[in-house]
Amino acid sequence: MPATCPVLSRYFPATKLLYQVVIDAGSTGSRVHIFRFRQSITGIKLENSDFKEIEPGLSYYPTKPEKGVYSVSGLLKKALDVVPRNKWKSTPVSLRATAGLRLLPDSLSHNIIEEVRKLLMVTPFKKIDSDFISIMNGDDEGIFAWTTLNFLSGNLVKPSGETLGALDLGGGSAQIVFKPMSKETILSSPETHMNTVKIMGAKHDLYSYSYLGLGLMSARQAVLNFTTLSGNGNISSSPCILPSYKGSWSFSGNDFVVHGNRSFNYENCLHYIEQIVTNVHQPAEIVDRRFFAFSYFHDIAIALGLVGHDNGGLLSLESYLEAAKKVCSMESYKKLNKSPFLCLDAVYITTLLRKGYGFRDSQFLQIARKINNVEVSWALGAALHMLDDAA
Repeated sequence: MPATCPVLSRYFPATKLLYQVVIDAGSTGSRVHIFRFRQSITGIKLENSDFKEIEPGLSYYPTKPEKGVYSVSGLLKKALDVVPRNKWKSTPVSLRATAGLRLLPDSLSHNIIEEVRKLLMVTPFKKIDSDFISIMNGDDEGIFAWTTLNFLSGNLVKPSGETLGALDLGGGSAQIVFKPMSKETILSSPETHMNTVKIMGAKHDLYSYSYLGLGLMSARQAVLNFTTLSGNGNISSSPCILPSYKGSWSFSGNDFVVHGNRSFNYENCLHYIEQIVTNVHQPAEIVDRRFFAFSYFHDIAIALGLVGHDNGGLLSLESYLEAAKKVCSMESYKKLNKSPFLCLDAVYITTLLRKGYGFRDSQFLQIARKINNVEVSWALGAALHMLDDAA
């Protein structure tokens, strides 16, 4: 793992080995990341990254937080197994919950967080401050992901200052982050979309915004709500679902009985999707910038057969769109029998990119899950920010 950052080299002794434990409490599952850093002549280096994931997420237990605690305990065991015993007390642990808990009522999310806090307090890992466990705001989630992406790509230390833009699609929210090169972007963007942050000792002015409710699972839920049959409670018949399909689906404590619909096709599905993708700011500069898309952008591209599992690939939005239209046809029934929401997911992603953010069909996005065998997520960025804060 060659990712290094020289800016931190002045802060740490040359022989110091550093561990960090970051728990990502996402909307569909919780994941623990155990990072091992080592100081070298060139700076702080990521030597290793371990990972474990469980499902469902903490938001699946809105009224039974003790079950959420039990799920996190298995992740902590993984961390204790990876981090050497003599490093436990010096290894910071943090848990950040994302959109799944942000979407719950405050009282329910607070109860879950406090129950998990009790568990983490009795672990031998270091707690840096009272905010070592919290519900992370969307801007931080996006900025941390951007930091991960550009750290792993080596862009944070390039003299040119050129960086990649980050497109993250989670279950409950979607994030877009990039470093503007145009003054027009800075002047014309809403104040809520511009953030000045210090990363690895350097100041960055970033365009960053998180759209709560525009995550992929939230989009599914919105479509199912639109197509719920009158007088039939939670039964939904959607033109985004193959007519022969009957099944169930749950998200964030909401349960649906899902039926396909005889009007199943791309255009009819798009009609409902376009009602979801509204009020998204479109910075004109993005059509001339390089972006890296990950999380569900990558997972659905794999399901459509557009990119490889880990390495991903360079993909035009036009190719993604054509695949979405193809999968929303009866010719794709075999694929849809295995992945009944694939039409809905593909239409949503292409609509978010085109109608939402304003990318051109001819534009290419780098789509992948990993860089240098390290997962691109906000977790590594959060660990790097904590190193910066501790320096």
